[in-house]
Amino acid sequence: MATPSILALMREKPEAEIHFAIRSHLYPLVENFPDVKKIYKIEGRNIISNITFLMNVRKEKYDAFIVFSKGFREGILAKFSRSSYTIGFSVNFRKLLFTHPIEMSKELWNKHHSIQFSKLLSPLNIELQNEKTFLPLSDEEKNSALKILNEKGLKEKAFIVFHIGASKFARAYHSERFGKAAKEIKKRSGKEIVLIGSKDEMKFTESFLKECTSAKDLTGKIALRDLKPFLSFAVLFVGNDSGPMHIAGSVGIPVVAVFGPGSPQKTAPLVEETKLKVVYKSFLCSPCRQNFFKDCDPSEYGKPPCLEAIDFKEVVSAVFDLI
Repeated sequence: MATPSILALMREKPEAEIHFAIRSHLYPLVENFPDVKKIYKIEGRNIISNITFLMNVRKEKYDAFIVFSKGFREGILAKFSRSSYTIGFSVNFRKLLFTHPIEMSKELWNKHHSIQFSKLLSPLNIELQNEKTFLPLSDEEKNSALKILNEKGLKEKAFIVFHIGASKFARAYHSERFGKAAKEIKKRSGKEIVLIGSKDEMKFTESFLKECTSAKDLTGKIALRDLKPFLSFAVLFVGNDSGPMHIAGSVGIPVVAVFGPGSPQKTAPLVEETKLKVVYKSFLCSPCRQNFFKDCDPSEYGKPPCLEAIDFKEVVSAVFDLI
């Protein structure tokens, strides 16, 4: 969700040389980002990795060091980077770490994350101009994904992708209801149904596949490097509020996003209106702190009321509104 700000920066400062620093496991998402000369891969909390990064940065003596994340560690890296301008949000006791701290006001906190991030460009007098989230796709990546399609008996733009996992069980919509929706969608559209997810999300698949027995289960079988181009060949993406949802939107395919405890106002895919349908029940407690289950009681199936209230037919309807 920082990519709209990157694109705006490139638009306004075409002469600037831009480098990225990113967690190493996310590197495949941006490795071919246009006009980016260098990408540092950081091993999360690994001290040696962070020190190595800082030493390299100090040698470069950057004109500006912009920190999109809100962690204290990233602020420390900016502080000692020897950059002329350091810019970041003044949260988590970080105000003194930046030459240009940006206040996170209550109004800004309630805005979409991409809008929040764009405020980091205000010291440079840059604003967004309809930039959307973006992830690059190289010919090599597309060819790799086409091989996967051929191996799995899939054709371009003839399948719909479902992602039913989430970081927490209580954040995920009912797997069996997703399965019922998928069965109905395949019956009416004639499109293949493909299930994706990480190996850790295999626990969500069984009840889905009981409802939609004809689905192709690729859970745990597609690496992040191949997920971007693979999704670009799909007709549409259906899934929970999650990383794959954002990847799908960032490669240009329509998205049906099911939201529960989260806030679509802040974290829905930043895509064209014609390519997005959000399925969401806004309760008085929505969005919540996701401190399950202290603010609400779980249903008999272990879900919060905001997810329990969604009927699978609403997902079906959202899909056909788009296709």
